[in-house]
Formats: sequence, structure tokens, C-alpha cells
Amino acid sequence: MARKRSTYGIVKAAIGASAFLLTTGAAHAEMATFATFTSIDQVKNVSLVNAGEGTIGATIYSISSGAANAPGAVKVHFGFLQNGLSTSVSNIIADFMLEGSITEPAVSTVGSLLVQPVFTGTMSFKTTTAIQLTSPLYETKTFEAGANLLTVRFNGAIFGSNGGSTANFNGSTGAGDTVFFTSDFLDFSQVTKRDYATTMNAITPELLLAKNGSFDSFFASIGGSFSSDPAPILVSTVPEPASWALMLTGFMMLGAALRQGRKNGTFSATPKI
Repeated sequence: MARKRSTYGIVKAAIGASAFLLTTGAAHAEMATFATFTSIDQVKNVSLVNAGEGTIGATIYSISSGAANAPGAVKVHFGFLQNGLSTSVSNIIADFMLEGSITEPAVSTVGSLLVQPVFTGTMSFKTTTAIQLTSPLYETKTFEAGANLLTVRFNGAIFGSNGGSTANFNGSTGAGDTVFFTSDFLDFSQVTKRDYATTMNAITPELLLAKNGSFDSFFASIGGSFSSDPAPILVSTVPEPASWALMLTGFMMLGAALRQGRKNGTFSATPKI
């Protein structure tokens, strides 16, 4: 792990970007992973397209098929890890959409590592069927098909070995990147730190530097995770009537006990030993 941090530190000094530091254990020491997604059967579901000779830049987007040449939604496996969600939203089929772009700066090279910082865009995950959340403490809540499982607005980096078949596509507010989360299922209002860590596998053709200074075009299969500090909380739901009644009964009994204690002169703020 010490060797990995050292390599990333060199890259950070060379290009003035540190988004990839979140792949080390230290970067995740205080982060809680709350959601993950994986490609279905490792199909090619993202495409990076070089802007062409004479122009620094590239776009990256999800594709509905290996022959697609424009952004489109693709099915992936998605799951939440929070209590109250993990049983109902675990490895479900979701519609994944990714769109990002870079215009500058060019890819930096450190040894065999290629790094493209400041990739900006959004990725989202939508339900494909209705999802019903149930709990003994809350009323049943139904999210219709098309509900927002998670949307991420990002400014991160793509990096991988020159000529390799895998690349990391990451971003972290702890490294100075822009990462924002929204969801119909989770409340992020108390979150102070956010990151995403994804991996693009089976890159075809291999990861290479094009003449215009950006990554050469490729197809890949993507999956990854999303984390925050502190962990987000379940979006507010209404307690069951029985739960309300139980809580009210408890408060009433406590109040009655306190009043009786004062009446008998036995109430004391200091417990008797």
C-alpha cells in the first residue's frame, strides 16, 4: 500500500491533480461505501471517443450496445448497502447513463501510467421496475419505475497503464474534485465528503495516447462504488400508525411516572444507589 501511495504522490505533483489518491486505503479511512454497481455479463457498456487530431479532448458515455456511437442507457446491476435498503435494492437491474467530456489539459505520462484529469459530467441509475420498501417501523413506500436510485455530478480523472486493458475512473472531494450525489432513496444533506471509484475493464483496443494528447478511442465494461462521510440516511418515511401509538404510549407512561414521583416526593434527578 505504501508503494501505491508513493506512485500516486508522484503523479499528483506532476499534473496538479489527486483524484486517483482515493484508490488507496488511506483515502477511504473515513468513507462509508453506500452503493455499488457492476456490468451485466461484462458487456461493453461505455465508450471513450477521442476528439480527433488537432483538438485536445475526448468524450465518454454509456452505450446501449457495442455498435452504438451515441450516448444511451444500458442495464447494470445496482445495489444499496444501507439498512432499510440493502434487502430491497440489492443487485437489481437499473438503467445506467453516463456522459462526460474533457477539453483540457492533455494526458500526462508518469512512467507507464497515463492520467487524464478533469473529466466532467454526470452518471445516473434509474429503477426499471417499481420498488417497494417495507419495515416494521415505517409505512410501506413504493418507488415507481424510473425513480432516481443515484445521480452523480462529477469532476474526476481517468488513469491506467499505457497499453493496458483496465483503467480507473475516479473522483473525490477529499482530493479537490467535484462530486455531488442526489437520490430519491437517500438523503445526502449531512454528507461532507463524497467519492466514486470505478474501474473500466476489458478495454478494447488497449489504453493508448492519441496524437492530440488525449486518450485514444476505446470501448470498456465499467463497474464501481460510491462512498461518503458520513454515510447518507434513508429518505424520510412516515412511521406506521402502530409505531406512532407505541411511541405515544411510552411518552404518556413516562410522563405519568414522573408526575407520580413528584407527587409522592420520591422523584430525584440524581439516581439513588
